[in-house]
Amino acid sequence: MNTRKLPSMLLGLLLTPAVLPAATYCVGTRAELESALAQSSGDGVDDLILLKAGAYALTTTLRANLLAGENLGLSGGWQNAFGPCALQGLDASASVLDGQGQRPVLSIEGSGGTNDIVVSNLTIANGLRTAGDNSVRAGGLTVYAQPNHTGSILVERVRFLGNSAAMPGAALAIVSRNDFVVRNNLFFGNSAPAATGMLLEAAGNGHVVNNTLRGNTATSPATSSVSIAFVYAPASQYLLSNNLMWANVVPGQDDLFATSQT
Repeated sequence: MNTRKLPSMLLGLLLTPAVLPAATYCVGTRAELESALAQSSGDGVDDLILLKAGAYALTTTLRANLLAGENLGLSGGWQNAFGPCALQGLDASASVLDGQGQRPVLSIEGSGGTNDIVVSNLTIANGLRTAGDNSVRAGGLTVYAQPNHTGSILVERVRFLGNSAAMPGAALAIVSRNDFVVRNNLFFGNSAPAATGMLLEAAGNGHVVNNTLRGNTATSPATSSVSIAFVYAPASQYLLSNNLMWANVVPGQDDLFATSQT
């Protein structure tokens, strides 16, 4: 695992603002990734974790718990060209985090205060949230920000494939009291009682733009959403633009659901 400074221009693209020096990890194995996430939790600086292209077969759920003021960027598709993780390809299928149908894939928790969190350019696949697991909200990616959180969340160019959950929220769950952006992502082949694509519990401003949700299956006929569900959203505003929701299996549900406060 290599720790080095990242060029300031790239840092600005991943984390805005980034006011502390960044610790940057170039990782190529599951063990290196687990170690980088553990070190990013509570180290007091901004952290960038760059995933080399490859499949990461997980034997445990990946977790990061950020203190106030710590920002985290996690992105895939990096290659060793002219140096460790010096070149990024834009193929989101190049770096795959695979829960192997046995466990949730990734959970990031932001403490009270400011945490900017970015997850981008990778695949999150085959995650599983069981009925008894209350430590996460989704089988794929959970981003949880505590009630007085003031940072922003960006999930961009991520492929969510084949994730499942015994509770609503198969692929992506965001619990936030501040702003978030979900942009240019693919949700395919995920299954849960409801909210197979996105379960968004946010009181900030939300932008859901340019996403494709196709071939996802809701397993419950309850009145909710097979694709996108917005809940717990007092004083929030959502912008939905240019999203494709098509050919999802919807037993008595709609593709989009929002609570009365939204």
